[in-house]
Amino acid sequence: MELFDSLRKNKPAVFGLIVIVILVVVAIFADMISPYERGIRQNSKARLQPPCAEHIFGTDHFGRDVFTRVIHGARISLFIGTATTFISMFVALVLGSVAGFYGGIVDEAIMRAIDTVMCIPGMLLSLAVVAALGQGLGNLMVAIAVSSVPGFTRLIRSVVISIAETDFIEAARASGTSEFMIIIRHVLPNSMGPLIVQSTMSIARMILFAAGFSFIGLGVQPPAPEWGAMLADAREFLRRAPYLMFFPGTSILLASLSFNLLGDGLRDALDPKLKL
Repeated sequence: MELFDSLRKNKPAVFGLIVIVILVVVAIFADMISPYERGIRQNSKARLQPPCAEHIFGTDHFGRDVFTRVIHGARISLFIGTATTFISMFVALVLGSVAGFYGGIVDEAIMRAIDTVMCIPGMLLSLAVVAALGQGLGNLMVAIAVSSVPGFTRLIRSVVISIAETDFIEAARASGTSEFMIIIRHVLPNSMGPLIVQSTMSIARMILFAAGFSFIGLGVQPPAPEWGAMLADAREFLRRAPYLMFFPGTSILLASLSFNLLGDGLRDALDPKLKL
């Protein structure tokens, strides 16, 4: 309850939360909101129509309804952002908690491997993974998740190290609780605060990554209505039909900004030093 009270006082965070809720609702009920089938049905008689009563966002060069493609693109972008975040966070939870809790040789081995991966820029690493695995939604998600694991692992390790030295962990050890159960019952639940903040901001970065890969043709493939791919298709019609670039570009901006604003609000609400 205290968290929601603190979050409610942060107007940018409230704005971000409202936009996220709207995007989620639109993505879930996209088929019911628009009468056009997923925005992939072509209509040669309605090519490049500007926004009007029938097509409120206009149509593209194939006569497809842009509004339909944008709201179905929200479904794809939000799925990529949340799924890749949870995948990378799950892997990082295992690596970071083991490294931070056990320390010693295990910690050294895991963290030196993480340091090696972190020497490669995230975008370059993702490009290498996509080049090795091939194009497609599944490979794109794997590539983005791999590039995000090192950052999550370092964060989780630092949090686990601070928690592992507390008195209640020593009490759990003294009572005979196994180390595995200590990690599951005590360490991980008390590490959720920083992870929630980091994962919220990570979703925004994942959405931008996915849009960037689709823009250069290495992500979601046509005719799937993905925001980055829509921007790529709109480049040659920038002068004739600027709305083709405006609506998916604005969607990417709003989605990324909203998750970042919510993450900032959660950080402020969960950080005890900022409450003093």
